[in-house]
Amino acid sequence: MSKEYRKFVIAAQVVLGLSFSNACAQDHTYVGLRGSYVNAGTTDTQFDAVSPSFTLDYGNGFGVGADIGRTFGAFRAELEIAHLRVGPNTDATTSGATFELSDRYWMGLLGGYYDFDVSPVVTLYLGGGGGVVVRNADVVQLTPLPPRTAALDKTSFGVFGEAGVDVALSQSVSLFAAFRYLEHNDSLSTSSSNVWAGVRKRF
Repeated sequence: MSKEYRKFVIAAQVVLGLSFSNACAQDHTYVGLRGSYVNAGTTDTQFDAVSPSFTLDYGNGFGVGADIGRTFGAFRAELEIAHLRVGPNTDATTSGATFELSDRYWMGLLGGYYDFDVSPVVTLYLGGGGGVVVRNADVVQLTPLPPRTAALDKTSFGVFGEAGVDVALSQSVSLFAAFRYLEHNDSLSTSSSNVWAGVRKRF
């Protein structure tokens, strides 16, 4: 390979890389679909005002979501609708009571993110936000007998923090993965840790 040809190839690669980077850097609207592994963690559970409160583990589950966002330079604003589902999971208290627990969430969240471009195709990001969290939980006390059943229906304000990575497959499609911590004020000290992965399409 001649020196001139090598220089031409190197120059072409640089131009293509810069063009791709500049295209990715332009402000744009995007939509996304995501799936999640959910660790619901523990939450305080109480059947009624006269019953003792137990800290119970709701176990693991899954989530699905969709979002739409807009970039403003290195910043992004994003609106997300998501559903999380965990359980049924069995947990026991130190007093010997045994419970079967299941949990479902519907969430409408607004987030803000800052993107750190580490290469023309890889972007790291940090962000957070808040919104409405609708929680529907079922609790069945298995022991001691007789069994009791309770339902928890709460709508509250939630906040979250998130860190993730986005990898561009082309100028319009990328894959992303992220860790999120979510906490919401449903009077029961409820929080969850979620690992999300999904795809984004930019316009």
